[in-house]
Amino acid sequence: MYADADFARLVRDQVTPAHADPAGGGSCVACSHSHKHADRRARPAGAGEVDRDYVAWAARQAATAVILAWQQAPARPR
Repeated sequence: MYADADFARLVRDQVTPAHADPAGGGSCVACSHSHKHADRRARPAGAGEVDRDYVAWAARQAATAVILAWQQAPARPR
């Protein structure tokens, strides 16, 4: 998976203050990789066709993970 500025924007646009971190904190969007089991549908320029539907799906999954993690986190002191 390749996280460029557009992918990060797709994730951040879905993680609004209403969903996570109402205090207005930011989100750092990054990807890890696996040489053995890496998905090949979202690649940097010049490495093949990018499947835009897959990128949108991956961004929704990432945003959902952030939202659920925030909602299930222990209470924070204010």
